[in-house]
Amino acid sequence: QEGMEYRLNRNDHHRAIEFFTKAIELDSKYAEAYECRGMSYGSSQIQDYDKALIDYNKAIELDPNNKEFYFGRALIYYYKKNCYKTWLDIYKAQRLGFVVPPTFMRELDNTCRGSQ
Repeated sequence: QEGMEYRLNRNDHHRAIEFFTKAIELDSKYAEAYECRGMSYGSSQIQDYDKALIDYNKAIELDPNNKEFYFGRALIYYYKKNCYKTWLDIYKAQRLGFVVPPTFMRELDNTCRGSQ
């Protein structure tokens, strides 16, 4: 709860990471806490994409049918300029029912054309 407050309302991703880490320490199977911490690591404020991927991978391990997790990880791969893995996660998210924003799909297609 507090982590979301800092991440969303205060745009303080460093503080949000502290709260998400505490939540994970209390419940190591709390997939959403890994995802949210991954979002904070992947934010423009922090840009630690390797740590973000570790958290998204753990979230997906804990909840492999969560479409939002695959889309979030796709964004991190996109920021890392890994078109192939971005497309894989986009396709997986879509198969699970996630509707990818058309503007992102156009941007992805323009940036990664031929990298599928």
